[in-house]
Amino acid sequence: MKRAQVFQVFNKEINKSAVHTLVVTMIVSVTLTIMSVMKIRSSLQLLKICLKAKYAQIQHCNLSMVRSSGTIFALSSGHGKCGVSIFRVSGVSSKEVIFKMTKLPVLPKARKLVLQRILDPVTGECLDRGLVVWFPGPRSYTGEDMCELHVHGSTAVQLAVYRALGKLYGFSPAEPGDFTWRSYINGKLALTEVEGLADLIHAETEMQRRQALRQMEGHLGKQYADWIDQMKHIVACIEAYIDFHEEDNLDAGIFEVAIQRINALLHELNDHLTDSRAIDRLRNGVNIAIVGCANVGKSSLFNNICQKATSIISEIPGTTRDIVRSSLDIGGYPVVFADTAGIRETKDAIETEGITRAIAEAKVADLIIIVVDVSKINLMDPVPSVLHNLESLSLSLDTCEQDGKIYFVGSQEVILVFNKVDLLCESNSVAGLIETFPQSCMASCVVKKGLTEFMDTLTIKIAALCNCSNDGVITSARHSGHLHQCIKHLENAIEISSNDVVLMAEALRRACIELGKIDGQITNEDILNVIFNTFCIGK
Repeated sequence: MKRAQVFQVFNKEINKSAVHTLVVTMIVSVTLTIMSVMKIRSSLQLLKICLKAKYAQIQHCNLSMVRSSGTIFALSSGHGKCGVSIFRVSGVSSKEVIFKMTKLPVLPKARKLVLQRILDPVTGECLDRGLVVWFPGPRSYTGEDMCELHVHGSTAVQLAVYRALGKLYGFSPAEPGDFTWRSYINGKLALTEVEGLADLIHAETEMQRRQALRQMEGHLGKQYADWIDQMKHIVACIEAYIDFHEEDNLDAGIFEVAIQRINALLHELNDHLTDSRAIDRLRNGVNIAIVGCANVGKSSLFNNICQKATSIISEIPGTTRDIVRSSLDIGGYPVVFADTAGIRETKDAIETEGITRAIAEAKVADLIIIVVDVSKINLMDPVPSVLHNLESLSLSLDTCEQDGKIYFVGSQEVILVFNKVDLLCESNSVAGLIETFPQSCMASCVVKKGLTEFMDTLTIKIAALCNCSNDGVITSARHSGHLHQCIKHLENAIEISSNDVVLMAEALRRACIELGKIDGQITNEDILNVIFNTFCIGK
């Protein structure tokens, strides 16, 4: 081979090697650039979250400064004549009440009642003789210095003490919820505990009281705090995977473990939201509709439940035309009963409208009480007769037969009441009906037979609908909304986990934020105003 040819071949090989080196260099450069962009993107997302959190914190602090400045006072025991009225004072100048409105030269012992003359701070006039108690912060309800004046409850004394407190420098009347707001700001109460306190103040039934007290004591808050801790750990694992997944010192399978924990958390949250209707039932009452054919004794049963003549009773069919409601406390649970028009064929336009409303009411009720006139049942062949009676009500109730027994199936609870048993000569046939229809009972509103057993069955059904056995039951639609959003973000994180881990981390952060909003770890002014405005002045 000639020298020129050798140089030509050599140059070609060199050029190939250079091109190959250039390509490899470009590939490495692009790869490093992509990795850098992903890290920058992750850092930017994290910075965005931090800035949002910082902005929310600044807003929160500004709002705190506005509502927590100065010394506030209020008549905490409520207005109107009473035996004792309690004035509550909170703030840095609370001790001035003791020094300027009593003759005490020094502060009394903490949390000890002291009998003193209550004076006008300007004129020195004696307004009343009452009890003074001093609560030094932070061991007080608000976490600040507090004091209380326990005076006689006449309108004149209330007005005089109120005016006297207003004369003290830097003192201002409290707005609704101001004392509890300061307690929340100073870390004495979490937001779920604040809501529990509001529910306790407004509780009307025993179960509302119990549930509100459990929430105020922190049972629900502890559950949410545990979920937030789990979420933070999952986010930390995903962040570590994004930044260090190529390094050898990262735990093997950290990403897979994070996915498993997300699925486990989703399962817990969905169980927590199994029946969101329990929120409305416990707060606003279980809706129960009493339905049946005309003249079967619906209004009589309704009056027995109410223990007063709420509905008009008559032997004339079609007496009840519109829905008659009554709110009651049954076994400690709030219940709203609805007595409805008898369902039958009629040409009366007004009665037809009442029947339409009765059917509509039954379809949206939590529990349906179906009243059947047992004296009209064919006791020789009772089951087909009862089923025909149920079909005539046009309620679209589904039943199933199992082991010779007939059950109502569907989303609504049903109690079948075989009324007017006093008109039967023998009760054996009715006993057989009770065995065939396990969700039934017999009664006579005239002779008061079977009503106790009916009320026991009714109470059990209501308790199951309210589902109050769990300490962590949801009692606020606000909680339910945040939990649904949290679940949505978690499901989104699972869905995009195989495509974009950075976006997955962002979805997890948003889920964590939604949980944090429930207990006040992440708040905004609008949410806080809604919650604290439910309180009365002095609380």
